[in-house]
Amino acid sequence: MIWFRRNLPGLLAGFVLLVALCAAGQRCSLRLGVEHQDRFIETVMDLDEIRRLSREEGEPLSRLLRRFSQQGVSSIAIPEDTLSSLASEGRILLFSSAAWEALHPWPESSAETFMEYKPRYPIISGALWVTSAETQLLDRIFERIQWKLPSSTAERPHPNVLLLHRSGNDFLSRFGLGFSESDRQLISQTGMGTVLRLYNHPDLSPDTIDQIFNHLPPASQVSALLFADEEVLGHRGAFPRVVHNLQVGKYRLGTVEFNDQAGMAPLLVKLGPTAPIVRVHSIGRKELEEIYTPSRAIARFVRAVR
Repeated sequence: MIWFRRNLPGLLAGFVLLVALCAAGQRCSLRLGVEHQDRFIETVMDLDEIRRLSREEGEPLSRLLRRFSQQGVSSIAIPEDTLSSLASEGRILLFSSAAWEALHPWPESSAETFMEYKPRYPIISGALWVTSAETQLLDRIFERIQWKLPSSTAERPHPNVLLLHRSGNDFLSRFGLGFSESDRQLISQTGMGTVLRLYNHPDLSPDTIDQIFNHLPPASQVSALLFADEEVLGHRGAFPRVVHNLQVGKYRLGTVEFNDQAGMAPLLVKLGPTAPIVRVHSIGRKELEEIYTPSRAIARFVRAVR
């Protein structure tokens, strides 16, 4: 009895350790069972990063894509277009109100019609003027803004001009404007697949969610859907409609390891255990540049696959 009392703390610690080891063993067993079902592995590169490389190195985008395909890259992740990404590609030009007012008049063919235009809403100091030779692209930008924001946000004073009564970093770089079909065609020509990355926006209505999915290519033409940034599509909005469209469309959904996106856990519960889910392992640019050498990064990706 005396021995038992003296060694009680150690016995209790040993019992707790044994229970923890059993629980950890069970979780490892479950993970091994799930991962044993893995059949395919894809190496995916981000299109924005490849575009950046193209600009910095002066290499045509199409040539870089072919080279990566030859090196074994299987798919390219295409983020939704944003005002910033379209401007960096040279497909649109962005002007502040002050810069716009300083411009020379438009060509005579359009000057009369354009100069007679009176904005329907007061022009704020942060208003943006958007111009492009691609009228269909401006159509898409105008349409997406009308879906997600009040109708007073955007005006179309000319086929080649948009007036936006909003600005800010998030609006420029994180407001999704759909996907360019030319990007998908360019990637398809190299034999690689596509992964689509969707941006969320607060308070999206069920109709808007339906419109977003209706304008996506069918699941048979997409390797997977990913959600950009910190939250899933429909978070703080018509979340049940996202669940419905994923189930009906039979899209594969990518979940990024070590990235706890808001809304992902309840989304996976709603989709159920039989939903087509793919695990995504990535290394952020800052972490990659500050910590990893190429050999260490490759070793980490190999461990993630195993």
